[in-house]
Amino acid sequence: MILLMKLELKKYKFGGYIVGVIAANLALAGIVWTLQQQGWQDESIASSPTYAVAFAFIRAMVSITFGIFAAVLMARMIVGEYTSKTISLLFGYPIDRRKVLLSKLLLVSLVTFIVLIVSNLIISSAFCGMNVYYDYIKEPLTREILYGQTVEMFVQAGLTTAINWIPFVLGMIRKSATTTVTSSFVIEFAIYATNNGLTLSVIPAVTISLAAIGAAGAYWTILKANRDDVS
Repeated sequence: MILLMKLELKKYKFGGYIVGVIAANLALAGIVWTLQQQGWQDESIASSPTYAVAFAFIRAMVSITFGIFAAVLMARMIVGEYTSKTISLLFGYPIDRRKVLLSKLLLVSLVTFIVLIVSNLIISSAFCGMNVYYDYIKEPLTREILYGQTVEMFVQAGLTTAINWIPFVLGMIRKSATTTVTSSFVIEFAIYATNNGLTLSVIPAVTISLAAIGAAGAYWTILKANRDDVS
């Protein structure tokens, strides 16, 4: 499995994606800087200037951005290969189709999880540095706050990764890269759309249920890989 993942890394040039991730982080840091200067126009943050609320806002921005990034990777590396029939070349080797598909999905998921964690750390660190200058949040940044926010960051990164298996499943059903990316847009914005300062992402039952649906769908998709007709 690890060998297959290494082969996928060699096959696809990730340098361009790394540049895209860096650009996205710079853009998100720019948004945070702009909001700091404008006094955080978002009502939920302006009314509750705490690290917990600000970090939650940053996690939401990162999850939307790189949730869609994950869909783009899946559309190119998995669904797109079914669409172009190039996956048949891999299936021509004496390797279980399920292992081939699973290695691709695991690679995308691992990359997504790492990017989510690193991006959250970068943007959150940038925010804390800006707050030292702008002094928007008055409360002290304690060890307890950092520990709690770190745990939430890892949990949300894991849930976001699993939730993005839903676009993968939908894309595989229709064998459409467009469906994969479009459904990711719809899901991410549905989860993080603000309604009077509240989002579906703050309801654990919703995010956990979506993650479970994504996991079950991915399992079903991989399980039936041997029966799928590529031609």
